[in-house]
Amino acid sequence: MEVKNMRVKNKQVTLYRCQQCLYIPTWVSDPQEHEQWHRLREEQSRELDKAMAIAAGSLRN
Repeated sequence: MEVKNMRVKNKQVTLYRCQQCLYIPTWVSDPQEHEQWHRLREEQSRELDKAMAIAAGSLRN
């Protein structure tokens, strides 16, 4: 993981680059919290795919 140390408003901050964010380089201060965000997004995406499959199935009948 790529790490960056910088000063923001006279505070030393450590930022970590997210390897899962493909399109926009994303730097986060709390990698665990950001990982949880990715898991939540994946879960929502699966639920949406499931709902779309159910809706498509009901249209066929």
